[in-house]
Parts: sequence; structure tokens; C-alpha cells
Amino acid sequence: MARKKKRQYGSGEIVAKATGLAIRWREPILMADGTVKYRRRFEMLGPIPQKQAARRLAEKLVECGSPQQQKPNVTFRDHATRWLRDILPAYKFSVRNNYRMTIQKHLIPRFGNTLVSAGTPEVARHLINVPMVQSFITDAREHPYAPHTIHFFHEVLRVVLKSAIQWYRSLESNPAEGVVLPKLVNKRKPWALSPLQGGQLLAKLKDKPRARAAVWLLIVTGIRRGEYLAVRWKNIDEQDAVLKITEAFYRGHLDTPKTEASLREVALDSTALRLLREWKAISPRKAPDDLVFGTRSGQPDRPENLLYRHVFPACDALKIPRATFLTFRRTFSTLSHYNGTPAKDIAESMGHAEVDTQFIYIQTVGEVKRASAEKIGKQLATIGHFSDEKVGYVN
Repeated sequence: MARKKKRQYGSGEIVAKATGLAIRWREPILMADGTVKYRRRFEMLGPIPQKQAARRLAEKLVECGSPQQQKPNVTFRDHATRWLRDILPAYKFSVRNNYRMTIQKHLIPRFGNTLVSAGTPEVARHLINVPMVQSFITDAREHPYAPHTIHFFHEVLRVVLKSAIQWYRSLESNPAEGVVLPKLVNKRKPWALSPLQGGQLLAKLKDKPRARAAVWLLIVTGIRRGEYLAVRWKNIDEQDAVLKITEAFYRGHLDTPKTEASLREVALDSTALRLLREWKAISPRKAPDDLVFGTRSGQPDRPENLLYRHVFPACDALKIPRATFLTFRRTFSTLSHYNGTPAKDIAESMGHAEVDTQFIYIQTVGEVKRASAEKIGKQLATIGHFSDEKVGYVN
């Protein structure tokens, strides 16, 4: 059988073979960078009429569509690389560092060749899906990684895939949102200092002006570790008795605080102001732009220095659990709550955008609970005594 004349460029062709007719065409593939590449396609049809072969070729050309109608074939590796370049710089440094490490060390090695966008139905079966993500979570749990770490891996993957849905529109839903995550379990039960423990700890630090001023400030303000490390003398307004939070320190970088709500003014009590004045009087660096708790060279201090040099030894001597920066933050939230401070005021002091967030930090304190029980008991006793006299109740 003679070979048929080649059809017009771009419209494919019908080819005569020994066993019948075949069709071949070029399929346009839209790449992630917007360029178009063409893939040669071939299909053997067998001994069928010419018109039927022409209809089949037309169907294939319609399925291919134009490059403008095509979706690109994009691997997770290509998408993640683009995400790291275009989206990650918009995040704060503390977030960028952890996200980049997770993507490069864990997500790309696992999902690198998996597609997040597919141009044809045949390729679409290789798109990332819920079972793939669930398998990743299971393997991470068996590695074993801590539940908090696995939840972080999942959150990073969810955010990266969200952009893939918006950019390429091949995924109908986010595969990371359909998986079962391990239950979060704290290795150590969260706790807060009771008023007695807090007072004892500060008394132990009475001969250490810097450490005492730092611990007092952390307890009465509830500021974050990075915010404490970035406090400058000019941020302390003695006239209005407030501390202005304008910076935060994280892994060698001074930056704006965590969120917009973190830019705030925190009230200072008279004792905090006095302790800060006492420390300033002997501090080697006291210029307005100097860090209050910086090193002798003027750089931000290492956060563990306060804990290992002063707080932990004092806690060990008192035979109480070792307090950390989170302990001080929980203590502020807990005692403020028990003292009747409105939840909105507590949230603003702690730099939370949502009022409910501060409830995570509130802990039960036995000393405070006993005082509350005593208060309730006295109220009941007073009411009972009043009733006996006026109403004549008999015991």
C-alpha cells in the first residue's frame, strides 16, 4: 500500500503500514517556564478505512489542544525550587531558615520526581496524592521523628502544595489536607511558676543584678525570648512605665518581631524599672542603642547563657523544675489570668493577634487554686453565718 501524502504542518499525518493504517502527530507540551516543547506521538490503527483514521487523528489533535490550553508538566522538585525563589523570601528569617531546610532535606528527596501538574490525562495519574503524603507521614513516624516535627513537615508541605494548586490548577485539592497525623504529645508537661516559686527564684538571684532584672522582666511582661534579647535601653520608657517591643533576635539576625501584633508596648511595674536602673548603673554598655542584655562587645547574647549560668542553678538549689523562657511566658499568662486581667489585654501584652491564643499558655497552679478554694470557703461561711442569724437556719 502506498504511503499517503503528508498532511498540513501541525495537523498530523496518516501513514500506511504493512498491517494497516497508523497516525502520528506532534503533541505540544507547555513547560513550567512557559515555553512549548513538542513530543512525537504515534498510534497504530490497523486495517481501517481512511476516513475513520482521519477522524481518529482529529480526535487526538483535539485532545492535545493548543499550547494556551495546555497545563504544564511540573515536578515537585521544579515547583519547590520556584517556591523557594519566589515565595520564601517574603517570610521572616526565622521561618525561612526552617522551611528551606525542611524542603531541601526532607520534601524534595521524597517527592522530587512526583508531578504537581500534568498536561495530559495519561500523565495525570502520576500527580501527587493523599496516599503518597500519608506514606511520607508514616515513614517519618517510624523513623522516628517527634510528633511536633512531623506536624511541621506536614505544614511546610501543605503550604508549598497550596501554591501548586494556585499556579498550575492540575490538583483539585491539597493532598496534604487529607492525611492522618500523629497525636501531639508533650515530652514534658507544660507548667508555670507559682507566685511562691517565682519569688524564691528571684530571691536566689538577688546578688546577680543582670540576671535578676532579666528574669523579673520576662515574668512581668511575658515577652518572647527573641524579643528579650533585642531590648535596647531606648525601648524602656520610664516616664510612661512601658517597654516598646520593636525588634526580635533569631540565630544571628535582628529583625522585626514575629507578627504585626508583636509590635507593641508592654506595661512595666515599679520594681522592674528599679531593677533595670540598678543593672544599667553597672552595665558596661548603656547608650540608648545598646542592647540591655547584650554581650560586652554589644552583640545579642546567647539565650542559653541566662538559663545555664543563672536560672537552672537557682532552680536546682530550690529543688523546683528548671524554668525556661516558655515557663516565664506561661507564668505571665497564668498569673495575669488569675489576677483578673482581661483576656484581650493579656493577648496584647504577649503579642498575640488572636485573643484565644494566650489561653494555650495558661496553666493550673496549686498555690493559686488553694487560695481560690479558701476564698470560696470564706464566702460560703459568711453567707451561712448571715443566714443563720437572719433566717434562723438550724445546723
